[in-house]
Amino acid sequence: NGDFLPTPPNFNGSGNPLQQLLLRKQETRNYRFNIFNYAEYNILPQLSIRSTLGIDYRDRRTNALNPASLFVGGNANPSAFTTASQGFNSSYQVQQDNILSYNQSFGKHNLSAATAMQLQVTRTEILGLETRLVNDLIPTLNNADLDFLVTTNNTQNLRGGQFSLYAAANYDFDNKYLFGATIRRDGSSNFGTANQIGYFPSFSLGWRVNKEGFLKDVKAVNNLFIKASYGIVGNDRIGSFLFSDALSPDAFFNGQIGFVPTRLGNEALKWEETVSSNLGIELSMFKRRLNINADVWIRDINDLLVSTQLPQESGFRSVFENRGSIRNRGLDFSIDGLVLKTKDFSWNAGLNFGLLESTVTSLQTPIIQGVNQIEEGESLGNIFGFKQHGVFQFDESNAFNPDNGERLIPVFNQGTFTGYTTQGGQEYTGAIRQLVHGASGNVLRGGDFIWDDENNDGIIDNEDIQVLGNALPDIVGGFTSDFKYKGFSLGLLFDFSFGQEYYRQFEHDRNSGRAFTLTAAPDRIDNAWREQGDVTIFPIIASAAARPQNRFDFANNTANSLYVEDASFIRWRYLRLGYSLPKKTVEALNIGLTRLDINLQGNNLLTFTNYKGFDPELGTRGNNIELGVDRLRFPANRELILSLRVQF
Repeated sequence: NGDFLPTPPNFNGSGNPLQQLLLRKQETRNYRFNIFNYAEYNILPQLSIRSTLGIDYRDRRTNALNPASLFVGGNANPSAFTTASQGFNSSYQVQQDNILSYNQSFGKHNLSAATAMQLQVTRTEILGLETRLVNDLIPTLNNADLDFLVTTNNTQNLRGGQFSLYAAANYDFDNKYLFGATIRRDGSSNFGTANQIGYFPSFSLGWRVNKEGFLKDVKAVNNLFIKASYGIVGNDRIGSFLFSDALSPDAFFNGQIGFVPTRLGNEALKWEETVSSNLGIELSMFKRRLNINADVWIRDINDLLVSTQLPQESGFRSVFENRGSIRNRGLDFSIDGLVLKTKDFSWNAGLNFGLLESTVTSLQTPIIQGVNQIEEGESLGNIFGFKQHGVFQFDESNAFNPDNGERLIPVFNQGTFTGYTTQGGQEYTGAIRQLVHGASGNVLRGGDFIWDDENNDGIIDNEDIQVLGNALPDIVGGFTSDFKYKGFSLGLLFDFSFGQEYYRQFEHDRNSGRAFTLTAAPDRIDNAWREQGDVTIFPIIASAAARPQNRFDFANNTANSLYVEDASFIRWRYLRLGYSLPKKTVEALNIGLTRLDINLQGNNLLTFTNYKGFDPELGTRGNNIELGVDRLRFPANRELILSLRVQF
């Protein structure tokens, strides 16, 4: 009759997915306004002052509705109720710069210098309201049951700022020998008064070799430039006021509302520093039809800003602190050029790629963030957890040679177990060791994961946690191609990333039964082990009490190798098609136009990958420690943009 079946009592899962999709409401509206303006005044021909002002304002509104019919038993459940929530998030950022610049030439000597002040101010106000509704007829908060109207723990008022002073100077002789230097003094409200200020210098050198006498007559070389640089930059991108303790006014004790400590501050927090060294070369040849760039670089990140887990006895989950150093080394290479050119047609193409190696150079104690663990001497991006080799087919399949750890193969004659053979098919009559789940003492049997016994002691416990993969790619890059024919243009960009491995936590969560509100994936249900002899990758569906040996792998923020997989991809990033009307045609319109362009662009058109998640391009979301964890991030939008450009 078109009605949805209510979620049955004692059901562990998220219920009817179609009902969830159609009845649960989640609306988000985003508004954004930004403006940038500047004023410039020439005090002298060589001396000028420039003042800029930028404002970025954002407003985000959310509305959510969860009808009572989504509860277990639906509307017939007397404990079911409809809930609604609204969220308001307003923020703005103001940046103001004042720059005093000086430029002067003395024959072949060229000098430029600048000194500046920069001010950044950010404000964010967040208000969340949630309540039960009296009924389902009016889905907004004016239908609230006032006894249950409360603000959420996401209600916040945040503010921050940064004040910077810097000076820069650049000198060159005949555009052949170049030198540059800068010094910055940055102050951030994210640190306590003792550590707000940081000083960050940088230097650069350049030599345009093609202007030397020994290359002047080499007509094929249009530019040969060797460059080197060294610099320090600071990072203050952490939450606001993490240097101080915090209290929350939402605690209840003995019938009274009170404050409770929710955050342990660290007054010693200071700027994270990245020390960069770079050596590069630029080469242009054949009237700049061929261009090659190559850079080798080292970046040492010192005094890492990290969240450190605390013992439960402390009463806090974690605290932010500075500790550890990481060295990143890499190579960036690009080549582009004009492949073909005729009177009406041209084709430009380019290829670039980058290589990266990351090593933790200094760290007294490991940093653990979820499934990522950082240890001295190891690479950044390692994913830790328990490795498995499938599912035991029979109870008798749990049998290993205690001398070398080789898994033995059970032999059956008309359904009766008769003995074992080695992997090579040889009859085995020696001693047998079986894997045991350490926490429960259960001997693994048919339908259980074949856990990797890393230390070969026959017990599966935390001593068997190991590196399952690494989230850093081996190589990244892209390919561009641009075609022009008369007034038409066509541009393509493909980019790629190979070698990274991701942990699909969202899939692990729902398939392992970590939360009773999650329903396992269909292939997990359909392909679960059911009886002796089944060959499958998924273990038996059973409660944690009955088979804890298949449900412990996520208990300590560890991954399961079943859900760690290669996330290499090639993405067709964009396709741009444009047409510029001929100048004579535009002028013939006689409306004051000098140019008229029409462009059609498609973004994120296709992705070629074997990765099973929604999107193999995760990014870091501002966290350079926790890498390669896929929590069901929404994939990149496929966009179609039509634009018209007119010039008067």
